[in-house]
Amino acid sequence: MVTELAAVTSVAISLVALGVSLIVQREQRRYQDFELARSLHHDVSTGEVAQARHLLGTLVRSSEPIDGTAKREALQAYFTLLWCFERIYVGHQTMGPGRPQRFLAEAVRWHVLEWDREIGAAKRKLEDQPGEIDDVHSREGLRKLGESLR
Repeated sequence: MVTELAAVTSVAISLVALGVSLIVQREQRRYQDFELARSLHHDVSTGEVAQARHLLGTLVRSSEPIDGTAKREALQAYFTLLWCFERIYVGHQTMGPGRPQRFLAEAVRWHVLEWDREIGAAKRKLEDQPGEIDDVHSREGLRKLGESLR
């Protein structure tokens, strides 16, 4: 009888420990997802990417032609922005559905939708001939992210 009681108690303690560890793991994952969302929003809204957005936004709205050093800088900004959206897309996909993913979507939605609409104009300004810039794979992250946030 004592042996059976000890076995039942042992199983009960193990099940409680399992339940607690699953709760802790879920909360840790959620915390990491929120940190990732904050990091990705910071990436698109500050530093090198913010400068790239400003440079390309100015290019898109300008009627002046671009060449030389300015064109090289704008081309670098173009890919900086596309690669940022690719990182955001990957991060968005690695998060499970829930509050962190919704938080990220709300934080970056207008950036994504604006550039999903404007990136073609920026590319046309940078190209001397249509198809000159090979960005098929780089633009895919922005396209998919735009679709998922609409």
